[in-house]
Amino acid sequence: MEQKQRFGGLDRFKFIAAFFVVAIHTSPLSSFSLYLPVNVYAGHFQGAGIGELIRKVLFDGTFYHLWYLPAVLLGVPLVCWAGSRLPFRILAGSCLLLYLIGLFGDSHYGFIANSPIASFYDAVFHVFSYTRNGLFYVPIFLVMGAKLKVIHWREKKVLLILGASGSLFLMVLEGLFLHKLGIQRHDSMYFLLIPSMFFLFQLALAWDKPSAKTLRTMSMWIYLFHPFWIVAVRGFAKVIHLETILVDNSLMRRYINSAVFLCTSQSKHVIIFIDCSAYCT
Repeated sequence: MEQKQRFGGLDRFKFIAAFFVVAIHTSPLSSFSLYLPVNVYAGHFQGAGIGELIRKVLFDGTFYHLWYLPAVLLGVPLVCWAGSRLPFRILAGSCLLLYLIGLFGDSHYGFIANSPIASFYDAVFHVFSYTRNGLFYVPIFLVMGAKLKVIHWREKKVLLILGASGSLFLMVLEGLFLHKLGIQRHDSMYFLLIPSMFFLFQLALAWDKPSAKTLRTMSMWIYLFHPFWIVAVRGFAKVIHLETILVDNSLMRRYINSAVFLCTSQSKHVIIFIDCSAYCT
């Protein structure tokens, strides 16, 4: 009997990745507030009509880190619909083309900003705020996930480590180069992101560990609610007049935020929202 594949490596990989997400979002909070109710209170939707409000909620998410929820809700049925009608190679090629189109509306936007095709992106941005969405960004990674089920490189760990290290290094160089040119409209889509994720996911699958439901649930809590705790820590520091230590010191701020996330992610009573852990089995 064929041994059942274990995905404990993915559980551990997601938990580690959750803290990288926190690290990204620790600094730029001055321009954001909490979720939909606070966004409304802060006036971020001021002057927006019903159509604009619906567009933001459906395509951008109710908060800046929740963009992936509407993106997945759009990308999954799109890929399923196309996958039922197209051979896999054509499906994969189409998804890759969509990603490349999105790429030039994101980090590589400056290369086409003054070209005739800029009008196409202007039309896109009347519907989506970014090309990092369920149409351009998500499909290629859904197709990649389907393909990884049948690609067996998990015994080639040296190759995977070299591939992941090389791809990540080159992606950093790509990002630094584009940042220096000052041409990025946004910074989510890169050429080297696709090979980087391919090798990282293969490494996670090769990490043969038993399922870790607790880590899986904790990573979900950390990802979904970390902006709330970042703002809470900042507010608490202001009340006790320790902003210099707890907020202005970026290293201390990340340590404290990570500790708070780690503790509260284990409590089922801190968050008043629906516990989604039943869906993470």
